[in-house]
Amino acid sequence: MTGPVWSKLLLRQRFVHGSLTIAIYGQPMNHVLLVEDDVDLREVLAVAFTTINGWDVSSASTSEAALAELASSEPGLVLCDVHLGDQFATEVMMAALRLGVPTLVLTASRATGPVDSPIPTGVAGILEKPIDPHALCELSRDLVAASRAFEISAPTVLASAEEQLASAEEQTVASFMADRRPRVARDAMTMLGGDGVLTRTELHRLVGRLATYGLHDSAEALRDAEESMAIGRSAGDTTVHDSIVRARERLVEFVAST
Repeated sequence: MTGPVWSKLLLRQRFVHGSLTIAIYGQPMNHVLLVEDDVDLREVLAVAFTTINGWDVSSASTSEAALAELASSEPGLVLCDVHLGDQFATEVMMAALRLGVPTLVLTASRATGPVDSPIPTGVAGILEKPIDPHALCELSRDLVAASRAFEISAPTVLASAEEQLASAEEQTVASFMADRRPRVARDAMTMLGGDGVLTRTELHRLVGRLATYGLHDSAEALRDAEESMAIGRSAGDTTVHDSIVRARERLVEFVAST
């Protein structure tokens, strides 16, 4: 059993905090370590943390690089994808927990069983992609502040989503994602249209990338393909193939409209 779980964002782009205390905003500069092997996700999250939270950001795409960063720096938060390449990032999560660093885990899977198994007890949350960068920054402030015992009662912090979306910081992140979205779509089209057979891990990673950049129709189609493979169907199975074709068709439509 893992720690508190925020499985998805709800209305107004806010997380369900549960029993987590709410942060006092305006904390001193903090440092987040992004452990993610998808360069597009790393870059948009880095922009969000530096622009919205004003935090220092370091990143790693492999377990080895992440462990080195943990040993040489003192991050206030670790944000870690459950998959790094073909391996689980369990060692990174455990190292962060031993250091007492709040750790959030990202996953593109809807199913909880197979994905939860490599996640150690004690992580602060498991977040299902797509991740809203603005709400993620808010939750990150809460986690870091709570870990330092700066607490106030939850009912006193009720900033509206409309006010948040009007801020220049959030517009900067939204603009970055909008500019990058067509390239992400074209890259995915090329990947899905190639001669090679995609593995479940590759589909998992692509689901997260497309969903985070707002390409939801394609992401959902690929998620269906990934889940079919998760229950034992091969990449050549009709169900898997049709889902991949449907995802690529949605991408073609999007690119044609841009």
